[in-house]
Amino acid sequence: MTTDQRIMLFSLFSRAMAASRVVGTIACDQERERITIKVLGSARSWSTFNNQDVDKMKGALLAIIDPTNLNAQVKQIRMPRTRTLYAIRQFDQPLWSKIAFGKFQGQTDLDLLTDEQLDQLRITLYERRRSKARKARHVEPEPEPEFANQPEIPF
Repeated sequence: MTTDQRIMLFSLFSRAMAASRVVGTIACDQERERITIKVLGSARSWSTFNNQDVDKMKGALLAIIDPTNLNAQVKQIRMPRTRTLYAIRQFDQPLWSKIAFGKFQGQTDLDLLTDEQLDQLRITLYERRRSKARKARHVEPEPEPEFANQPEIPF
């Protein structure tokens, strides 16, 4: 979990406790543990959360803060796909479009690809970039010019 994610989650947790009218450090700690178990299935430190855990917890806290706002909760459910699309779009469009066309039977519209296909595309893009960087680090040295092997002329 990043620092920004931690700040966001604890801010949402504070708002959720205010909405639930939970007061006191011990009561808040117990409530945080209860919510964590309910959402993730086990009691865990929030500092060990990965992105999926953060998304689930954020959705649960938003539901506590405003149970009538389904849009915010649905947005959190779609967050893994949003992250994958963002990662793909960081690459040049002609590159990912060409790869998608070849991998997915001519399909280049990212919105029509499944989550699994998007993950495959993201991984392929990162692996190609990594391979290109590795090759760039291991460039063959250019041969020395022919005059470099001639003896020096004393002055």
